[in-house]
Order: sequence, then C-alpha cells, then structure tokens
Amino acid sequence: MTSTSPNQTRTLTNTSQRATDSVNTSQRSVLVVEDHYDTRLMLKTMLELRGGIVVVEAENGAMAIAMATNVHVDLILMDTDLPVVDGYAATSRIREYTPTHEIPIVMMSGHAEPAAQMRAFAAGCTEYLVKPFSLHGFDSMLNRYLYADKAKLARAV
Repeated sequence: MTSTSPNQTRTLTNTSQRATDSVNTSQRSVLVVEDHYDTRLMLKTMLELRGGIVVVEAENGAMAIAMATNVHVDLILMDTDLPVVDGYAATSRIREYTPTHEIPIVMMSGHAEPAAQMRAFAAGCTEYLVKPFSLHGFDSMLNRYLYADKAKLARAV
C-alpha cells in the first residue's frame, strides 16, 4: 500500500479542481506521468502552448493511478520507467478501473525494441511513442486522441 503525503494530497485536490473545470469547458485535460522533472516540464509546455489543454502531472505510477481514478482526464501520457509503480503496472491498474478503462493511454519510452512495445500493449496502452519523438508525430497523436470527436462533428455538419 502506498501512502500519500500532505503535499501530494494538496496537489491532487488542486489538480482535481482544474481538471474538473476542464470538463465544463471546451478544454481538454491531459495527465502527464513522468518522473524526470525536465521532461515533464517540456511536455507540459508543449501541451499548454497548443491552448485549450489543462495539464495534470504525476511523478510516479502510484500518483498516476490516483490521478486517473479521481480526476477527469481525456488522455494519459505515461512513461514506462517510473518509481513506486512502473508505467506498465500503472497502466494495467488504470485499465482495471471501469470508469477509466477507455481513456487513451500513450506510453512514452526510450525503449524502441519490439519486446518493450509488446509489454506496453499487453498492459493496456493505446499507443506507444518512442522518445525522442518528432513534434509532428506528437501533434498527430494529440489530434487523434483529443480532437477526433470534433473532427467527426465538423464532417457531419
């Protein structure tokens, strides 16, 4: 059993409010799960610069599970090599929880070998993105998972 520190609880509460606010607007909410602060900051910046995206952060797999099961998110970007609970186990646990089983989870890893990708898909990820990735590839992935419903609506009108 993992414990939650007062700072983590405060962060979860504040984050929950921001992500809940995104449900009531046209904003999307993305959970970035990355233990390296610089990479997490880069991803957060890339997402926020697009506009209309609220970023929720977790620095380990246990925090990711807590965030995904308690906060509304539209997409999860999950590192594989995380402390406390790794990205594979966190993905499996998120998939087991019924309300979150359909949230797209994109695994991001520096491991390009097929065995790592197979392990990620077996855990339940939706897509596997090898780091470093191209900005075009990242944007295409975001469009697929965050804005596909808007594109379908526009075509129907």
